[in-house]
Amino acid sequence: PPPPPRREDRFEVTVRSVNSTVFFDFRHPNLTEAICTVVLIVFIIAMMFSTALLVGNTVKHLCITPLQKLLSIVKDVASNIFSSVDNLARQLKGKDQLGDDDSEEEEGNEAKMLDRVLKKLAALSELTVKKSPIEEYQMLEREHRELLRDYNVTGVLAAEQERSGPARMLGAVAEKDLNAELVQEVRPGLSDGGIEWQDFNVWGFDVVPLTASQRDLLCIGLMKMYKCDKRVETSASGLSSASLGEPGAADADADAAGDGEGGSSSVPSRWGVARRASLSNRRRSSVKGRNSQDGPMADDNLNLTFVNFVMAVGAGYNSPDIVPFHNFAHAVDVAVTLHHVLKRTHAEYFLARHERLALMASALAHDIGHAGYDNSFLVKTQDELAMRYNDASPMENMHCSKLFEIVTKPGSAIFSSMDTNRYAEVRRLCVEAILFTDCQRHFTIVRELKMAYDMSKGLFDVPSPEEDEEDEEQPTPSLEMVEFFVLKRENIKTLHRFFLHFADQSQAMKSTKHHVYWDDKHLEELSFQAEREKELGLPVSPLHTQAAICLPKMRVGVLEMCIQPMASAASSIFRGLSICEDKVFENMMYWRDEWKEATPDDEAIAFVSERISSQRGSSCGPRLSTRRTAVVSGGVS
Repeated sequence: PPPPPRREDRFEVTVRSVNSTVFFDFRHPNLTEAICTVVLIVFIIAMMFSTALLVGNTVKHLCITPLQKLLSIVKDVASNIFSSVDNLARQLKGKDQLGDDDSEEEEGNEAKMLDRVLKKLAALSELTVKKSPIEEYQMLEREHRELLRDYNVTGVLAAEQERSGPARMLGAVAEKDLNAELVQEVRPGLSDGGIEWQDFNVWGFDVVPLTASQRDLLCIGLMKMYKCDKRVETSASGLSSASLGEPGAADADADAAGDGEGGSSSVPSRWGVARRASLSNRRRSSVKGRNSQDGPMADDNLNLTFVNFVMAVGAGYNSPDIVPFHNFAHAVDVAVTLHHVLKRTHAEYFLARHERLALMASALAHDIGHAGYDNSFLVKTQDELAMRYNDASPMENMHCSKLFEIVTKPGSAIFSSMDTNRYAEVRRLCVEAILFTDCQRHFTIVRELKMAYDMSKGLFDVPSPEEDEEDEEQPTPSLEMVEFFVLKRENIKTLHRFFLHFADQSQAMKSTKHHVYWDDKHLEELSFQAEREKELGLPVSPLHTQAAICLPKMRVGVLEMCIQPMASAASSIFRGLSICEDKVFENMMYWRDEWKEATPDDEAIAFVSERISSQRGSSCGPRLSTRRTAVVSGGVS
């Protein structure tokens, strides 16, 4: 029978058929269950309260308190900026021209305060751009200018004016005829030495088959192509007297007026100053040769200086038998590549002529005196160079030192015609460029290039031709792109570092034959270092001995992780360097095929191929040609 219904905790049940009675007592179990339920409810409520309290404190500690501190700091900084800008603006234009900014400072509202600060900065910017430092200097009386002469104000302001975007654009245009003249001067000498111009004037030019005398002749020709004596100053570099109101400026202005091309009132001042400098430069060019220092004798002396410089640099390198890779042939290859990089990027729009001459000299001497050991070996062995330069790029510091030992000697002083300020600028450029050939700084340069591209994609994403022929004319940069680099010191320093480092790493960006030759030479040099490390009881890297590693696999990894990112970033900014990225991918596919023959691991090779394809598709910037995607899937062309 079914159990009887339970209405109470204690009751009895009588079964008459069997004459029995059953007593039930559930009071104690039910009481225990009720107590447990109440305790559980209280515990859950306590846990919920504790959790809410803990979450609230955590949120306050992680978010609210730092935000309050940040807003407090923002308020203080904004208040300081507001006061400083307000004082400066009042000094520039007076209280009455600052609009409604005279109201009392609003307390407790950071957003409104920041808005007022930004408006104040915008008003100040409009005021300051109306008067450049050059115009302020021109407005000074002559006796006041004399007081500033000891501070080299004219040199600083002339360099600033030369760095302006319009001045660099005009200078680049003015250089076209000059470059054509220099090519005509250098070309016959190369032909007489057995180097045809059409062979030299392509990206894949190979210096390996050249004789020692041909390499010297080529280096001398490269130095001549970037010479910058008084006869060949560009319009952008002759600004000090014409634009700053120094003695002789009246002559330049008279020439400008005599040419009937309009006065400064009809053009913006920044264009007018550069135009007057261009006219002044034209006037100087028309009278060149009247002074014996600017005539053929000076030109012959300069060419002789270049010869002495090249001979001294070549003598500073060790023999290829001792140093298979870092020898003079490598330096010549880097110098030739640098020339092509400067040409394909239209560097004359970004760098003045003396800067390009400095880079070319740095390219020739960037590995001078190299003993075949890398920096890590010098540090581990506590070499004299590592001790002298405190383990900071000892080889590169030594190269810089040797370069300036040569250029300070009278017979090879290629920078002797420069004034003190320009020489100091050239020295800084050479030192920085050579120091950044240290491979430890490679990813710094790649990061700077990618950052530059990400900051201003619109300047670099321009249409490009469908086919990237070796000799095609690359599009010239826009004024906005020029100003992006030349008006910010950080950006122009990035170019200084990039150009030489890129040329130094360019072996993998050329034909597979060229790449394999130099890669083998590099590995040969590393094996010499490995033997020395064994002799000294030092740990030897497997890469140095090529033991227990698959060389094709290793080479694919180096190209993929190191060279390809730099080539991709460079070709995104400078479309003329797109051929470099193509060559990197061709060489990657070549080593992939070699890897397949050496160790037939189909799964790993398929994974690498897919990864290369994905890298090709995700490279920075729009692709220049659909032809290049076939390189990844089709192997070496």
